[in-house]
Amino acid sequence: MLAAGICHSDYSAYTYASPWPLPIVLGHEGAGVVAEIGPGVDGLTVGDRVILAGSLPIHPAAQLIAPQRTLSGCLLGNASLAKDVPAWLDLYRDGRLKLDELVTLTVPLEGVQEGFEALHRGEVARVVVAFD
Repeated sequence: MLAAGICHSDYSAYTYASPWPLPIVLGHEGAGVVAEIGPGVDGLTVGDRVILAGSLPIHPAAQLIAPQRTLSGCLLGNASLAKDVPAWLDLYRDGRLKLDELVTLTVPLEGVQEGFEALHRGEVARVVVAFD
């Protein structure tokens, strides 16, 4: 892992709103380079650049429990990664997807607390934690 993103959902879990006991691993976005390949892994080679994105399961308290109600849609959006990620990369490379502007602060791993404090003060929307 070379870098990870932290945002307000991470800040909320870090400060008070986590239904899971501490310590927990925060961050649901990351970027890195494949260092080694384990058995049964196909489609990657050492040196490939990779990203990860994920989310924690919904806490039972957040589930819809009202009778006679219907909830439709998808949690946190939907994508066809095999199609969408190459399209996003093309847009970024062409200068039509402005990702760099979304990073409002970059901190080293030792600066995570500074990142959370900046989120708390409302000074930033997205913090990148660089692991170098």
